[in-house]
Amino acid sequence: MRRSVLGGALLSALWPFLASRLLVWIGTEAIAPLLPQAHYYADFWRPANPILRRLFHFDAQYFAVVTHFGYRGGPVPPLPPTAYRTSFLPLLPFLARLLGGSDWALLAVTNLAFLAALTILYLLARRHLDESPSRLLLWILALGPASIFFSYAYSESLLLLGIAGTLYGLDAKRPGLAGAAALFGAMSRVPGVLLAVPLAVEAWRGGRRLPALAATLAPILGLAIVSLLEWLLAGDPLGWLHGQLHWVLGVHRNPLFPIGQFGEALLRLDPTRIEAYGFPLLVAFAAGTAWALRRLPPGYGLFAGANLVLDVSQAYAVGGFEAIPRYLAVVVPCYFAFASWLAPHRLLRVAWLGVSAAALLLFASLFGSSRFVG
Repeated sequence: MRRSVLGGALLSALWPFLASRLLVWIGTEAIAPLLPQAHYYADFWRPANPILRRLFHFDAQYFAVVTHFGYRGGPVPPLPPTAYRTSFLPLLPFLARLLGGSDWALLAVTNLAFLAALTILYLLARRHLDESPSRLLLWILALGPASIFFSYAYSESLLLLGIAGTLYGLDAKRPGLAGAAALFGAMSRVPGVLLAVPLAVEAWRGGRRLPALAATLAPILGLAIVSLLEWLLAGDPLGWLHGQLHWVLGVHRNPLFPIGQFGEALLRLDPTRIEAYGFPLLVAFAAGTAWALRRLPPGYGLFAGANLVLDVSQAYAVGGFEAIPRYLAVVVPCYFAFASWLAPHRLLRVAWLGVSAAALLLFASLFGSSRFVG
């Protein structure tokens, strides 16, 4: 790839990255202190730098603990036991340690990964869309409300980078790149193993050549490496699975509760009811998946569909839809649909991005005040 092409893609990604990250920072650090504070009962990590404290709620705390103490170190309590820490895969803490192992290093890794993902996504989008929709795709993703998690100490930005790299490698007929990116994605978050779906589809369509077939095994190998590391570091090769079971609450709710939450939020005019966003987002991403199945290579749509099934299953398993926006934020093929739909309609495009930016500020402020369990 020419440096000029990569440089142009980086410049295209830089503006949506900077604008959206500024909104995240304003929401988390400037608006959140003005809201009622939830004082979340499970907070156990308080960074020494007060500027960082609002950025380390919920899952971000676990990644901080693993980065600083590993899977077994540190006082328990107040820190969580090993069985809970193993839900959080070692790739993000490992990369943070390469940059010094501080809380700032965790944030540097996630933000740099997000910028890299946007850059690759622009290159990928230009293979399927014109320049204007390709730029729009980046803005839609960067201003998405759940993109707050690409700037906190969560592993979503690493998974997004793995997905973008895998799809770009497949499009460019570079199975080595696609396999390496899929390995990276599967080591960042367990749903990254679903990257085997587009890899297998393209291997089948391409005549089942050896490099493509080998690339198909890369995400499985990535999860196997995670199992090996967690066995060595925590004593449980299936810690990533056993740890997740601690979040399966066994709550029995009406299967239609996502619709009910959405309707109740509308009736009460309550935009802070995070669970209410799950149903409309699922509808939007289901429509995007249907579009991807018809307009993009088959592996794209099948990958999106597999993600939707997994995300909904996981949400029902834990008994709540609060995390659905975060789960869906990395389903890359759907953003091609959103950009294609909005590109011809200027007023609708401006309205969408404006509402999305406002929701991004809202989500960031709710997270910073411990009122958004994502």
